[in-house]
Amino acid sequence: MTQPLQDEDEDPAEVERAWDDEILRRVAELEAGTAELIPAEEVFAELRVRSRRFAAAGGDDEPA
Repeated sequence: MTQPLQDEDEDPAEVERAWDDEILRRVAELEAGTAELIPAEEVFAELRVRSRRFAAAGGDDEPA
């Protein structure tokens, strides 16, 4: 990944507020019991499968 995660014209304070809102939303879902929790073993297994498929297709980390 060689691209920045944030656009140059984005206001850092606005990005920070958006992340704060997202964190609060996720915590509220956890506390309410409505969040879909996925065991880490399943997440990593899926990432391994996707990584192998990507590599087999000749993928690289540069965007098209």
